[in-house]
Amino acid sequence: MDAITEVRPRTLGLAWIPPEKVLAIAPRVMDLVERACEYSGGRFDPLSTLQACAGADPKRHWQLWIAGYSGGNEPPTMDSIAVTAITVYPTGLKLLEMILVAGENARSWLQFEDFVAEWAKREGCQRLQALGRRGWSRTLPKHWRQSAVIYEREIEVTHGPV
Repeated sequence: MDAITEVRPRTLGLAWIPPEKVLAIAPRVMDLVERACEYSGGRFDPLSTLQACAGADPKRHWQLWIAGYSGGNEPPTMDSIAVTAITVYPTGLKLLEMILVAGENARSWLQFEDFVAEWAKREGCQRLQALGRRGWSRTLPKHWRQSAVIYEREIEVTHGPV
């Protein structure tokens, strides 16, 4: 008798990880969080990033998002991560800011833009904002606009932190 196999299509999905589940899932995404932090220019480190996503830092309201494939006859994957932060400016403007991204097929996240926008809207946000390298300007849909450019200059510290 021949084996019978059912082949199901694999689909890409996106999940927001609730704060109370972040530390449990952290070992499975640590390498992606580390990669994202390496590109941050020293702004973020993996431990404080995951703590902020887990709600352990009262000053930061951050979120962990995971994209991966599910379905078919294979276990789900965790191919890429993003970290977002809800920021409220003194004017009252509240936005969801994508601050870290790493992994495979990061451009495929664009198909979830409306899903993330709806989530942000439910959180009271009025705008999405993304920080990224220059190449993203060629990838983002036309309804995104470049609103600023960041310039940096390293300075030498000779007497330790203030």
